Amino acid sequence: NSVKLNSDQKLDLDVIKNETVVYLNPGESVLVEAETNPSTGFSWQKDIPENCAVKLQSENKKEIYSDNRVGAPLTEQTIFKGMKKGTCTVLFNYARSWEADQSTAKKITFIVK
Repeated sequence: NSVKLNSDQKLDLDVIKNETVVYLNPGESVLVEAETNPSTGFSWQKDIPENCAVKLQSENKKEIYSDNRVGAPLTEQTIFKGMKKGTCTVLFNYARSWEADQSTAKKITFIVK
């Protein structure tokens, strides 16, 4: 399950079953989006290895509904930028911060060419 993305494209983490591979060139960015609901205590925790070929550029949460619903889910947006040639796997775990189980974590392997 691999994805060839052009610069500044997005990847929907919600449709990835377990893992995927994303190919980038140095300087290209990819937007990773996923639904989250902070009111439940759950959030997307990211485990990024040191010396990774990609760098976390920014994180943001965006409302899905425009009517300011209380407790409504949000879209979490994370931008990664290819920094140097190499391979790096980032884990995305949808869990509560006080729970350490990563058995359901999703993996994105970034290959920067």
